[in-house]
Amino acid sequence: MRNTRGRLIPALALHDGLYAAALAAVWVLVPATQALAYVDPSVMTYTIQALAAVAVALSAVLGVAFRRTRRALMRLLRIDEDAGRVVEPAVSRIDPSSKAAADAAAREALSAAGAPARGAGAGRPAGVPWRRRLALSLLVCLFDAFTVLVVAPYELVAANSASLVFGLDSVWQLILVAGLLVGVVCALVLSVFRGRAFDVLLALALAVGIGSYVQTLFLNGSLTVADGNLIDWSKYTGEMVGNLLVWGAIAAALVTLAVMREKAGRAVAAVASVALVLVQLVGVVSLWVSPPDGSSVQTQRIYTTEQGMFDVSKDKNVIVLVVDTVDSLKTEAVYANHPEMLDEFTGFTWYQNSTGSMIPTRYGIPFLLTGSYPKAGETWNDFFGLFVTSGG
Repeated sequence: MRNTRGRLIPALALHDGLYAAALAAVWVLVPATQALAYVDPSVMTYTIQALAAVAVALSAVLGVAFRRTRRALMRLLRIDEDAGRVVEPAVSRIDPSSKAAADAAAREALSAAGAPARGAGAGRPAGVPWRRRLALSLLVCLFDAFTVLVVAPYELVAANSASLVFGLDSVWQLILVAGLLVGVVCALVLSVFRGRAFDVLLALALAVGIGSYVQTLFLNGSLTVADGNLIDWSKYTGEMVGNLLVWGAIAAALVTLAVMREKAGRAVAAVASVALVLVQLVGVVSLWVSPPDGSSVQTQRIYTTEQGMFDVSKDKNVIVLVVDTVDSLKTEAVYANHPEMLDEFTGFTWYQNSTGSMIPTRYGIPFLLTGSYPKAGETWNDFFGLFVTSGG
């Protein structure tokens, strides 16, 4: 009979789940890619034996690693698997006439040893109630979600509102609700764990939020801009190693505090989460007051309609067809062989002495009308403003 402590089951369940995932990954990744080829049947016997040997060897390695990491986890969480185990006393032969005396001696021995009484909750140490665990989990998980899933997208949209057709006023509710939903779900999952496992996981969750906050403030300056272009990450090995060390130091410090001083670790988690949320909330409010790109958060409502697209005047019309991605030389060659292809375009003039320089149309039209290119370092807004000013 074993009285399992409350913190033992979640910790070992998480460890066993990770082991099962690793084992499944091995079995999924080990098989070779399917190929069609002729294989001599006499060779298949040895091939099957070799594959079976590899599978057995990998399973044995994973089994040894599983047992050793399980023992290491038990030592880290200071959990004794033999704690609470009821050991049957040694069996010895007695005379039937001395049974009453032997029973009385056994009861006195059990009372002196302080044997726990049977019943619900016997031998279970008092831990953190579920409501308190849920409250701590909500503070930390909402801090993580607010930092990663709310503040970061807000700053991204605000900094690029000039290049977007929407602003924060259009998407802030969707981003906020999605972030809060993820935080609540993570908090519910975290609150299921108890004892030392809960303290360690809470510290790791706090490390994610603090690491993200530190990364944003101090560690991203030396990294390249993620603009969709291919990045040669080998040039940033030093920066990535330094960032990894900072994240590891934060996680190690918080986990050590949670293991050595449980109450202090929980207090730090609650206070740090609330404080950093308030600090970032001030920054979020400033996005509405003074956006990073100097524009306004409020955007003009844009409506798309096909109404009147093909309406023309009854009298005179000037219709210009700009085919800005068609090669002029190929068009002339096709027209030379099939001059009838433009017969239906009566009343149109084909200007063959004009050449576009840029695509799409919004870049090509200013050049066709003015003959000027954007200068080096000139933004599209400046070039287009000059085009409008010049009478385009």
